[in-house]
Amino acid sequence: MDFKPIVWLSEIRKDDMEIIGSKALNLGLMYNLRLPVPSGFIITAESYKSFIEHSNLNKQISDILSSIDIDDTI
Repeated sequence: MDFKPIVWLSEIRKDDMEIIGSKALNLGLMYNLRLPVPSGFIITAESYKSFIEHSNLNKQISDILSSIDIDDTI
């Protein structure tokens, strides 16, 4: 599959996991089997990465994640 910012569920094939992730892949496969999954689309991982980079959100996200105490579960 060539780079696309979004992929419709009807376009998803079993070898698209690296582009869309496993949950989206499973939704697409179920949709294409005509199981009761509403029509929709997936925003590709590459689109997400591009948006984060072009919006200069990398540092903000990194700062927020580094401030989280993963041992504090309360």
